[in-house]
Amino acid sequence: MKPLVLSCGLAFMPTLAALSYAAEAGAPEIREITTLEQLEGLEPLRVAGGWEVRLGLAEPGAEAGPWRLLYCHARHSGDGKEAKLALDGDFYGQFLGPVFFTLDERADSVGKMAGKWTLPAEGLYCALILTAWEGARTVRVVSGAGKVIARKALRVEKPGICYWQFLATWRKERQAGLPGWAALAKAYAARPDFDGLTPLWPPDDRQRVKFAVPAGGTSLY
Repeated sequence: MKPLVLSCGLAFMPTLAALSYAAEAGAPEIREITTLEQLEGLEPLRVAGGWEVRLGLAEPGAEAGPWRLLYCHARHSGDGKEAKLALDGDFYGQFLGPVFFTLDERADSVGKMAGKWTLPAEGLYCALILTAWEGARTVRVVSGAGKVIARKALRVEKPGICYWQFLATWRKERQAGLPGWAALAKAYAARPDFDGLTPLWPPDDRQRVKFAVPAGGTSLY
């Protein structure tokens, strides 16, 4: 399900100015979680627009590749089943529901955006944090006002292996007698792709979602 776009005008203007992380020193650390119940039990962080978010970092599962999963459980304080998300200025990194996340130490990903979206009043959002390279990076979750509301320093000592590979591609222009799919000359790594404005489940569908249930609660993957 895609979020309903009421209106959206984009004006992307990259800048190399450093992000002002004035309040970063006091930002809480993103918690490690393994279940949905743990995520819902965290203290919410309140951001502009009437939203409160709970953030957690989880492992992707034994059969996944070199990445971590950053979750955001967002709930709006209004009474309706939908809530508005509006931007008219800077944006910071990539959408994660009503907030942003970034791995950049500088503001290369900051641009200008004007738009309005309709989001469910409650939803679970996910983002991929790649761990395929050795080194240290910091995950930051940033509000629409540019304030770092949570952070997590990550260090990859031994990068994982991506066993999932793209082996074929769909032909854009099909020729007579040839199949639509064609083998790639060189395979490349495959990974999940999450739309930061599309929740994994809206509240109306939550009871119909079938999670794998381990002994410790409802699994996040």
